Amino acid sequence: MFSQDYSSEKETVFYFFMLDWLYDEKNAMLENIACGIISFCLTWMPGAYYLGMHHMERAVALEPDEIEYKKAMLLFFEVPERPLSIEKARFYANQILEVDPEYESAHRVLAMIKTMKERNEISE
Repeated sequence: MFSQDYSSEKETVFYFFMLDWLYDEKNAMLENIACGIISFCLTWMPGAYYLGMHHMERAVALEPDEIEYKKAMLLFFEVPERPLSIEKARFYANQILEVDPEYESAHRVLAMIKTMKERNEISE
């Protein structure tokens, strides 16, 4: 299908099955599953992290009080492609820390942003 091995083809088919299911039923848990499939199993596809982030953004929109979805959003700031903007990363990290002050990934993301600012890699 995409010149990958048989295992990847099965995962790709499952992802498209999830998309069809999501078309019929708006559900945060299904968006989370679709995010996982595309972001962890199909990373060889161009734009996989952007698609995964889109699914997780939809999960957050469907269940804005679910902190685990916001925690998952931070992953998209830590991958090399970094599809999550600095502003959104800071926003999610701060929201998470209000609920879970010890959450290491949120502290790490805020430290990364601070370091980027100190190195003049970003401006505010």
